[in-house]
Amino acid sequence: MAARSNSSSELAPAPEGSEGPQVHVTSIVHERAKIASSCRIGPYCTVGPNVEMGDGCELVSHAVVDGWTRLGAHNHVYPFASIGLAPQDLKYAGEETRLEIGDHNVIREGVTLHRGTPGGGGITRIGSHNLIMAYVHVAHDCRIGDHVILANAATLGGHVTVEDWAMVSALCPVHQYVRIGTHSIIGGGTTVTQDVLPFSKTVAARDTHAYGLNSIGLERRGFSKERLRKLHHAFKLLLASRLNTSQAVARLKAEEDLGDDVRRLIEFIAIHRNGRNDHSRSGIELLDLSPAIDDDVVRERIEGDTVGRNIRQKSRQGRGVAAEADRAEVAADAVVGCCAVIPGAVDRVEDQSGDLRRAGIGRHGDLGAVTA
Repeated sequence: MAARSNSSSELAPAPEGSEGPQVHVTSIVHERAKIASSCRIGPYCTVGPNVEMGDGCELVSHAVVDGWTRLGAHNHVYPFASIGLAPQDLKYAGEETRLEIGDHNVIREGVTLHRGTPGGGGITRIGSHNLIMAYVHVAHDCRIGDHVILANAATLGGHVTVEDWAMVSALCPVHQYVRIGTHSIIGGGTTVTQDVLPFSKTVAARDTHAYGLNSIGLERRGFSKERLRKLHHAFKLLLASRLNTSQAVARLKAEEDLGDDVRRLIEFIAIHRNGRNDHSRSGIELLDLSPAIDDDVVRERIEGDTVGRNIRQKSRQGRGVAAEADRAEVAADAVVGCCAVIPGAVDRVEDQSGDLRRAGIGRHGDLGAVTA
């Protein structure tokens, strides 16, 4: 173990003429730990007696590495990570089980990586070149390949296998024994209870709907009955009427004495942002297809649907609406991000040539996108 420095703000180099890692004076590294001389251990870290750390590893600060744990070369461990502690398994009785980590991994703040259990083979393995983001948990006996991304707060139960180049997005719990195939991606917030196919995109249903006014919250914030009445009326037109979004907005604009709250609501709907980098995915008022497309034609197409029609039929309808919009020379950049301006509105068109990328069938302002 390296010598301590007299300064609490600097790493302590090994004594002159000897080899050893740089260890901050506030850190505790057991004398039996095998730490490569090129390693750096920052403030308030703890390294146990059975730990091995390869060349160029760094513990930034406040990290704990314990148990029978081996880190390869050039791993970068951020504050408050907990690596190699006992598995969270009631059957575990202190057996000598292991955690093995490869090279060039980035392990961010608050990550927990646990050792294996005797019943699961006795080892948890993590490969190389992985990004393990903040608050990820990797349970006992997991197998993580190379070039994997585990995004913030992804949680792997015991015995999970994640193959090379897979990505598990933020806030995804993964059930025990599940296999995640190579080059797959799992969308954020998806609860994974079955194997994920290689090369696939897998995501849980995530429709977002406005169900009404936040009346209780607004009352608590001191909104008057008159302000609430006006907002209730606006939300009724937007969500519960047979009007599409642009028609409801037009109806509201035609009314007298809207009030500041309803005007703010209309302004919010009307803001158009072309692309996600502008932090908005709506632009409802800026594309009004009603002059370009006969409402009766669109309504006949949509209301003619029966409940039993399948998604392929709806996709064909979407293509028909998109073609009419294109013939009316509706600019594509006004279409991108539009939220169902009329029933059956086009969600996305590639350009004015009519090359359809995606069209959606929606009702009352919902995004009912169907891949064409």
